[in-house]
Amino acid sequence: MSTPNEHEKTSAEAGNKMRDEAEALGSKTRERAADATEHMREEFDHIRDEVLEEGSRLTGAAMDEAYRFAEGRKAAAAGALHELAGSVRESAHSFEDRPNLQAFFDSAADGLDGFADSVSHRSFAQLYTDAEDVARRHPFGVALIGGAAGLLLARLARSSGLRARLEEERYEARKRWAERQSGAQGDV
Repeated sequence: MSTPNEHEKTSAEAGNKMRDEAEALGSKTRERAADATEHMREEFDHIRDEVLEEGSRLTGAAMDEAYRFAEGRKAAAAGALHELAGSVRESAHSFEDRPNLQAFFDSAADGLDGFADSVSHRSFAQLYTDAEDVARRHPFGVALIGGAAGLLLARLARSSGLRARLEEERYEARKRWAERQSGAQGDV
């Protein structure tokens, strides 16, 4: 049989052994946790880089699409200006008996054609910068022209019967909606 001293010694040795094993296990766990953390950090950095690259690609694609749209609208505006110049030029023919007035309309048409050519040959960025410069130099004039254009468009819309057509379309849309609703309730 073992003596109490031997038993204490064996218990102390077992306790030391368990402590050493626990420390070794704790050290391994810390190493594994550090490795896992480093791996997660690398994965996060990789995913972040991919997201940034994709975001940059999408931003570039959106900018390209916006530029194509603006260029298309620019071409349409230049075409509309050329058409307006043609209309003004045709109106000048009705003033054959008044050469001064006819010259004024011809000059206005030439100016519109020149402006249309300028619009079609310049980049959207250049046009935007020029518009900003004019607005900064002549804010009152820009506001006045904008107000006059709004009034002119309102008068044109009123005189062209646009409002009546819109009201008629709204009426027809409400009528179709009501018919669908009454048909849907009859099915229930």
